[in-house]
Amino acid sequence: MRNNEFEKALDEIVKELVKTRKAKGISHEKLTELSGLSRTAISYIESRKSTPSIITCMKLCKALDVKLSDLLKKSKY
Repeated sequence: MRNNEFEKALDEIVKELVKTRKAKGISHEKLTELSGLSRTAISYIESRKSTPSIITCMKLCKALDVKLSDLLKKSKY
């Protein structure tokens, strides 16, 4: 898989995280409390100014009560 394909897959995962956060009515501030990540980090990830590590993705998934494996399954890659 080329880097461009990885980027597309990560874009889909981040979009699903944002969609889940909004559907659950969770603000950036609340997600900060739940995940232990900074508000800036969350904002940068959601705007794709930053690439989250797998650990960061796992923290976000745990905070949003969603399985990372489910997000990966939704990805076409």
